[in-house]
Amino acid sequence: MILLIQMNSSHHIILIWILQNLMNSTEYQHIENLAQALIDRWLNSDWEFRWDRAKTRLGLCDFQRKTIQLSRPLAAQQNEQQMRDTLLHEIAHALAGPRAGHGKKWQAIARQIGATPQRCAEISADPEHIGARYVLKDQQGNIYKYYYRKPTRTIQRLQQSWIRGRKKQTFGQLIIEKI
Repeated sequence: MILLIQMNSSHHIILIWILQNLMNSTEYQHIENLAQALIDRWLNSDWEFRWDRAKTRLGLCDFQRKTIQLSRPLAAQQNEQQMRDTLLHEIAHALAGPRAGHGKKWQAIARQIGATPQRCAEISADPEHIGARYVLKDQQGNIYKYYYRKPTRTIQRLQQSWIRGRKKQTFGQLIIEKI
């Protein structure tokens, strides 16, 4: 069933929050169980799984804390295969070491453990729908960037700023607007 509702952006945020919370705890628990099983298979017992609240990336390998992390807000919008691939991607980072990045060593390990050896997952989420509060746009209303906090440094330099490849159209024409 598709339900079309006309609403403003604050209603969007509330609706997305409601939809994300409809993903019940058993679904999150399923992902946690999958994460723990993969960590147990490929890493030593020092490593653990954690949720975080990231809005611009799906997964993270934290070498200092020895954690594999997933974004709880973005997980609600991904399927199980995407979550599995992201977990394996981050585990490949843990196995390759902190200096490997997305280089050949990491790619070989990612393939070996069954991850897609790509730099970033395709995140099927519009940032506005996951909590962005400000936008950088031109005076015609074209949005160029979303912000989750008020960008103070950017605001100070807007009169001398432009969008790369669109200097003629955007120089001195950019504004930050609260959504």
